[in-house]
Amino acid sequence: MKPLSRSPLQYIVSVTGVVCLILLSSHLNFFENQQTLPAEDGAQNAQIFPLKKVNTESARTEVVDLICILCSSTKNAELNEDERQFRQAVVMLKSAVLYTQRQLHFHFIGDNNETFNRLVQTTSSWPETYSIKLKFSLTKVWYPEGSEDLRVRGTDCATELMFVPDILLNLKKGIFIDTDTIFMRPVEQLWDEFNNFHQHEIAGITICRPIYFFVNVPSYGVKGLNSGVVLLDLDRIRKTEKSWTNTILAIYNKYKKKMRLGDQDLWNIYFNKNPEKLYDLNCTWNYREAFCNEGINTCSSAGESGVSILHGNAQQFVKGAEMKLQSIFETFEIFELNSWTPEQLVQQVEQALAKVDENNEASKCKDVPGIDDVLLKQFKKSILELEAL
Repeated sequence: MKPLSRSPLQYIVSVTGVVCLILLSSHLNFFENQQTLPAEDGAQNAQIFPLKKVNTESARTEVVDLICILCSSTKNAELNEDERQFRQAVVMLKSAVLYTQRQLHFHFIGDNNETFNRLVQTTSSWPETYSIKLKFSLTKVWYPEGSEDLRVRGTDCATELMFVPDILLNLKKGIFIDTDTIFMRPVEQLWDEFNNFHQHEIAGITICRPIYFFVNVPSYGVKGLNSGVVLLDLDRIRKTEKSWTNTILAIYNKYKKKMRLGDQDLWNIYFNKNPEKLYDLNCTWNYREAFCNEGINTCSSAGESGVSILHGNAQQFVKGAEMKLQSIFETFEIFELNSWTPEQLVQQVEQALAKVDENNEASKCKDVPGIDDVLLKQFKKSILELEAL
C-alpha cells in the first residue's frame, strides 16, 4: 500500500516582483486554491503562476530547493508564536537572498496560510534584484492515517519533515532549514555539499551536543544530531527503504513513549541503526549557542573559517538570554534591502556585538575569546565576494 492516499493541496507562486496571495486591491492577481491528484507513478503535479519572466542568465545554474515547516502554534498561542515565526522567517529569507546568485525555491509545508501570505507580501516589496530570485510554494500538512499525534511531538508539525519524501514527490533533493536561522554565506555553497555525499549517504546533518545522555532514545554517535539544517537526497531516501514512511512509523511506534524532541529523535534513532547512510555535515552549517556557552568554541572549524549558518534554536534570537546571537538577528531584522548597503549591514552588526560587551548584556558566548570573529568571519568574506561581482 502506498503511504500517500492523496496528493497534498499545493499553492505555488513565483515571487518576481509585485505579488500577493490575498486580494488587496483591484490591480493585484487572485489565485485559486487548486488540488491535484498524483499520477500512477506517484509524480505530483503543480500549478505555477509566473508574474514576470525570469531572466535565466540571472539564475546562473540549477535552482536551489529549500524546505521549511510553517504551522500555526497549538501550544503557545498566548505567546504569539506565529508572529515570532514570521519575524524569524523574514530574516532567514533576507539573509538567503542577500548573497545568492541562484534562484531559490522555498517549499513551505504547513497550515499557516496567513503567515505564508505575509511572507509573500513582504518579499514582493523587496528590490527586484532580490525578489526575482525567489519562488514560494505552500503544501498542506499531511500525516499518515492514524498517526496524527505525531504533529504535536516536539514543536508543532516538526515531525512533518520525516514525511517530505512522500509529500514533495517531484523533488529529487532539497535543503530543510528551520526558520530561526541566518545564512552567513551563499546558500548554493551549502547545496554544493551534496557533491560530497558518498553513494550510500541519504542525508547530511550536523552534530548536536551531549543532550542524548539525558534523552532515553538511541542517538547517532556520542553527541547525537541536531535537525535544524538537513540536506535531503530525496531520491535516495525513497529507494533506501521499501517504504520510508512505514520505516519512520515503526520507529515512532517503538519509541514514542520515550521521545522528547520530535523529528530530531527520529533522525537520531534511524542513523543510530544506519550510521553509514549519514553524511556528517560540518558544524559551521548549524552553529548554535551550545557551541559557545561554556567559555570555549566547541565547533573548531567555525574558529578557523567562521560560521556559515547561525541557528537561534530554543528562541535564542528573541528571549534575551544570549545577546551575541540575538543582536545579529535584530540587526538583520532592521536591515533594509532597498536602502542599506551590505557594507552598512556589516558595520551595524559589528557595533551591535560590541555593545553586548560594553553594556555587559546577557551572554555566555561573550566569554569565548574572539567570539565576534568566529561569528562574523565568514559573513564578512561573503560580503566582500558580493562586492567583487
